[in-house]
Amino acid sequence: MLNNLKNNISPVSEKEFKKINQFRTKFLKKNLTKTTPDNTLPSNHIVSTSDIFTLTPDSAKKIGIAYHQIKCPDVQTLKLLTGTPDFLFENELTTEDERFKVLPDINLKENRTSQNLCTVLKAYVYGNSNDAQVYEEMLNRFIFPMTLQHYGSKEQNLTIKENTSFVIDSGDTVSLSFKSVTLEKNASLVCAHTHVHFQTEQMTQLEHTSLNNGIVVIGTHGGNGGSDINKKLGGNGTEGADGSPGTEGGNSSECTFYIKKLTGDTPFGSYGGNGGNGGNGGNGGSGGDGGDGEDSKSCTDGGNGGNGAKGGNGGNGGKSGNGANIVIYIDEGVEYILTGIHDVSPGSGGQGGNGGAAGKGGSKKSDGKPGSPGTSGSAGKSGSAGQAGQSGNISILPYRDPVD
Repeated sequence: MLNNLKNNISPVSEKEFKKINQFRTKFLKKNLTKTTPDNTLPSNHIVSTSDIFTLTPDSAKKIGIAYHQIKCPDVQTLKLLTGTPDFLFENELTTEDERFKVLPDINLKENRTSQNLCTVLKAYVYGNSNDAQVYEEMLNRFIFPMTLQHYGSKEQNLTIKENTSFVIDSGDTVSLSFKSVTLEKNASLVCAHTHVHFQTEQMTQLEHTSLNNGIVVIGTHGGNGGSDINKKLGGNGTEGADGSPGTEGGNSSECTFYIKKLTGDTPFGSYGGNGGNGGNGGNGGSGGDGGDGEDSKSCTDGGNGGNGAKGGNGGNGGKSGNGANIVIYIDEGVEYILTGIHDVSPGSGGQGGNGGAAGKGGSKKSDGKPGSPGTSGSAGKSGSAGQAGQSGNISILPYRDPVD
């Protein structure tokens, strides 16, 4: 289901935008050291690979997209450059993700692990930094200066060809800027578990058929649960083991888009990765063959076949990850922004074991009767679907030209 967000821009202070844009303009102008002079770069860069194009420094070089490295001196600069502005939280224009709230049990002075540093850094940059002010000095001492990746320039145009996914997948923080971006039919720009800061004067979506097109912010997918092997023959068959559950999908990462003008209905979606499918249950073991009757004056009957065992239950599907907040600064074309949702799948149950074969009758004097076949085991139950994660919040704010 697509939702149109016409007339949904949140009013904010002109002063706040001017402050942020002044900072970004001066910082980027000073720190973007070009690896290649602009006059050697073609002005229009067309991504024409089939299916998927993953952006890296090497792949960017092959199609002529400028690549720079930016030295970020401290956490305050990173917040202003790529983070979520505090005034959005203070004015209730976006919701604060639980992942970016500093928990009371985090103590960097006594337990300065890389995981705790990362947790506090994300809380400062993508949450309300006022709640993490006490950690500023330690973050700057142990993490900064930091090197950020920046792709493109304001002189370059990017066209993503039909049915192609342009994937930004560094797992870190990436900044991109282009004069214009065109998404051809069913093309998509995918921000995969990466904090992306994207700026363009004009974005055009020519045509789409689903939420997999357009702008997709997504987390990593969970792994599928393991399936147990079939069990061996026995007297009665051994029950198949239950499949293991799928792992949870990863949460997506916060992204910010500065779009001066948007043309064409463009889906914007923020989702966690799909939970992994539950593993299939193991098949129940087949029953053993009945024993042969003994040879004697009066033949004994063959033994009954062993019963097949119950198949193992399928593992449950993993929970889908949560979507992250997206902030869109836009001047024209807010009516073209579309939003929607998606979900996950369960594992399937294991098959029932086969019944054992009938035993043979005796062969001496008078024939004994064969044993009866064992009954087949019942199939295992299918695992339940993993819980769907929450879609990310989309905040739409008025665009302001950078001010020198």
